[in-house]
Amino acid sequence: MESSFSELNIIQEHEEEDFMISTMLGSADEGRLEDIEDLLMDVPNINIDIHNKHLETALHFASGAGHLDVVLFLISRGSNVNCKDKHDDTPLYWACRQGHLKVVEGLIANDADIHTRNKQLRLCLRTPNQEEQDSSAARIPIGIVIAVSYIARTNHLTGQTCLHAAVRYQRTEIIKYLCQAGADVNAQDQRGETVMHMCAWLGLPFEICEVLCSHNSMQFSTRNKNGETCMHVAAGRGSLDCLKCLLKYGADINILDKRKSTALHLSCHCQHLNIVKELLVHGSCHMDAVDQNGDAAIHIACHAAILPLVQLLSANGCNVDLINKSGLTPLHIASKQGNTEIVRCLLLAGANVDIRNKSNITAQMIALARGKNNISDLLTRITPRSSMNFETRWVLRSALNFASDGEVVREVASAGEQDMEIYEKRKGHEQLD
Repeated sequence: MESSFSELNIIQEHEEEDFMISTMLGSADEGRLEDIEDLLMDVPNINIDIHNKHLETALHFASGAGHLDVVLFLISRGSNVNCKDKHDDTPLYWACRQGHLKVVEGLIANDADIHTRNKQLRLCLRTPNQEEQDSSAARIPIGIVIAVSYIARTNHLTGQTCLHAAVRYQRTEIIKYLCQAGADVNAQDQRGETVMHMCAWLGLPFEICEVLCSHNSMQFSTRNKNGETCMHVAAGRGSLDCLKCLLKYGADINILDKRKSTALHLSCHCQHLNIVKELLVHGSCHMDAVDQNGDAAIHIACHAAILPLVQLLSANGCNVDLINKSGLTPLHIASKQGNTEIVRCLLLAGANVDIRNKSNITAQMIALARGKNNISDLLTRITPRSSMNFETRWVLRSALNFASDGEVVREVASAGEQDMEIYEKRKGHEQLD
């Protein structure tokens, strides 16, 4: 009999506790301050930080819902301003995430910690060695790697500060306030990413990026655990506003990632033509920088067979005769793929058709072996002139009354209007030299 009474008492206590939790948290969420006051009057010994199974308190709910009066009341009654839920999110994190500036101000005025991070996962993943990384990089296109990285980052928000939350949810005024209040703009989450990495991944507007970039303490060279800076991420993701802001505030346009790729390499890999244009407009961009494979941007553009990219790089004066570690020039690559328009574009940019790869084979031989007869014929017609480089031909141009280059142009007369524009632009580059 006594056992039955004991069990009933336990059940009754649990029911009473559940009632108090639901009343306290529900009232905080809905901003019913009077109901909270009544509950505290009826149950004076109640724990002000009573929580549900997710460790969420009334202060969390009031902060997330934007009820400043409830927030200040709970703090005045002893609520822990830095209490954490099961994700280690504080009331300040909730307020930043939901965009309640007044609540953010109230919490910080009452000693909320702006540097606290939420929970970090215990990752049980083995880091691949360099050989595995290199072989994987050779098999998986950079664009796919970047897309997978984006999905992973947007689904695992760990080790982040309240500033990360404000940036992720584009709370511009809160971002400004947190920066003024001393938030660390260079704080890194579990993946080693700063708020500028987040701006780049999410493609956030220029206004938000500028608030962060203009901060005196901002460090643009910080790398995440994949060795990427925010410049690399912006270029790979095609985040134009972020990239423009980074360039405006002095981020290194030529900084290398772990594959020795620059922002230009990554934007070409991912075929972001607008990013490539923006980078090339910037005078300090090294167009002919090579990655770990010896590929310059022009090699990547030819591998991807993206004619507008090849046209853009050629028109801006890139070296079309660079040889990568495989012994290939852009012309070898385009001939192997059978892309006639790209071959024409490279020829108009002055590509040397006589360069041989490691097997002592020219681009014309590659085209012939692969049955690309139109390209083979075109390269054969150009070959007699190819012993002269592009600069030499421009010197001879004046002496020969411009007839020599007229012959080259006629050899590729079927080139489109865009390629002819490239020819004229390229001519301008060479004359300036």
